[in-house]
Amino acid sequence: MTDGEQGARDAEGTGTFVRLAQQGHVRSAEAVAADFNMPWAYALAEARAESLDGRLFGRKPSGQGGNGTAGRRIQLPAGENSFQKALSEAHANSFKTGKFHNVRAKTQNHFFTITAELACRRVFTYVALPVAQNKDTRVAGEILTVSRPRVKVWLTFEKNTENLRMKLCIIGTGYVGLVSAACFAEMGNTVTCIDVNAAVVEKLNAGSVHIFEPGLEEMVQRGRADGRLRFTTNLADGLAGADCAFICVGTPSLPDGSCNLDYVRGVARDIGRSMQTNLIVVDKSTVPVGTADMVRGLIEEELAARQCGLAATVVSNPEFLKEGAALADFIKPDRVVVGTDSDRAATVMRELYAPFARTRDKILVMTPRSAEMTKYAANCMLATKISFINEIAAICERVGADVRDVRAGIGSDTRIGYQFIYPGLGYGGSCFPKDVKALIHTAAEAGVEPLLLNAVEAVNFRQKQSMALRIEEYFAPQGGVRGKTLALWGLAFKANTDDMREAASISIISHLTDRGMKVRAFDPVAGENARRIFKENRLVEIVNGQYDVCDGAQALLVATEWNQFRNPDFERVKSLLTSPLFFDGRNLYSPAAMAERGFAYFCVGRKTV
Repeated sequence: MTDGEQGARDAEGTGTFVRLAQQGHVRSAEAVAADFNMPWAYALAEARAESLDGRLFGRKPSGQGGNGTAGRRIQLPAGENSFQKALSEAHANSFKTGKFHNVRAKTQNHFFTITAELACRRVFTYVALPVAQNKDTRVAGEILTVSRPRVKVWLTFEKNTENLRMKLCIIGTGYVGLVSAACFAEMGNTVTCIDVNAAVVEKLNAGSVHIFEPGLEEMVQRGRADGRLRFTTNLADGLAGADCAFICVGTPSLPDGSCNLDYVRGVARDIGRSMQTNLIVVDKSTVPVGTADMVRGLIEEELAARQCGLAATVVSNPEFLKEGAALADFIKPDRVVVGTDSDRAATVMRELYAPFARTRDKILVMTPRSAEMTKYAANCMLATKISFINEIAAICERVGADVRDVRAGIGSDTRIGYQFIYPGLGYGGSCFPKDVKALIHTAAEAGVEPLLLNAVEAVNFRQKQSMALRIEEYFAPQGGVRGKTLALWGLAFKANTDDMREAASISIISHLTDRGMKVRAFDPVAGENARRIFKENRLVEIVNGQYDVCDGAQALLVATEWNQFRNPDFERVKSLLTSPLFFDGRNLYSPAAMAERGFAYFCVGRKTV
């Protein structure tokens, strides 16, 4: 027994604190006592409060002297009913995680045992112990302080924290589904992923990931090894006993710009046919406004046909992940948007995301339609910033300004900021192009002419073509691009991903090869995807070496800002090219430095040398 544990025993004459310390829930009481100059019993209570608050609510106690997470004192009249009422109100007001249900209290010699049930059916037991009236020491506890006439009590959280872990079913193992599943499992939840592709499921169960995202494969392997993450094609198996089912299937664009919701509709009906208990169904796919209502209606149709008496609550919980940084975005989100009209569903979602909101309350609860609109508005705002800076870059080229200086000048304004104002080849990927088109379609259906969004899309289309047009213009006096070879560094739409959906490289390659130019390209991770995309194009060659693309080529273009392209061997490049001609679609280099190296250098919004 440590001195701190003995001090706790001596202070209160009980073995309670010793047992708590032996359970490993507290840090050194000696350290707490030294930090705050407080008695041992009080110190040990503080330590345990810090440990449990961190696990349960993602933050340390905020009150002074042991007030715990809430830091609230409540004047409590005599009587068990008032005690129950105050407990429920304190939890709802202080924790923001929903009200207690089925609160039961028992009083015996100033000791209270309170059993409470959260809206998500998870049971907690609190024990309130009285403070000795003639001592300055206070008895262990956290969560909240309650005052009764002549008796102060502290509530002690006695339930095993493992009961906060949830069982989740993730439907779809694409980018959003797999990242969500891995991160939820990393926080201790039990996650079953469903995919209709048996080959993908087999690969994932073997610990191999079919998409590229830094750190994802290792996280999936940890979840598999610890038994928290598994993959199957059987939806009924995944739904068995699940607290929540997440819909994470694709919603590709249709020719008119609207979202194809066939996969979402199919999953909704499958859930209605397969669920065996009441269920919270979460739309995590990016979907048009009103999709949650549609999903709920489809599930209810299937449940009514079964006459099973079950019910599903549908929640909108859009993702805000950046490819290449998705794990960090999920684990440390700027915000978690929850769209629901159900208090119970909001409570469950707060508990699920509590480990991801340790420093502050990041969970924003709103209506499902507002949540769906928030996702589109966020992506369209970011796409707007990209098109704006690219439009400014085009003007800079004509008037002799340097867009890099302009960016510094406007980005230093905190109302604007530096994020997403990097001039380049336009936006691509699976989100921005699709979401801008979808919101344009939604606006038109609602009778609104989306002038700004139409302009954002038009500028982006022009920007993707800009470097191809510049290359074509450069070679026009030399007989055009036909028969010449372009070396290309970068194929993915951005660095740190293998995603080539809507990538600028596709537009550039298609434009130039249509005019007879050969393209030899390299990308650190997107090569295989590029080979599939261009397998019918005989003028395209995908190679495995960064410098191999340059051998005998007439020019080099950088289309993706991979780190390995930032400081290449310029002399080697110059020796391999037939002429020192460099096109930089990502503004990675200094025009002055490139001129000193002997290159003809073309970039975006800056001086050509």
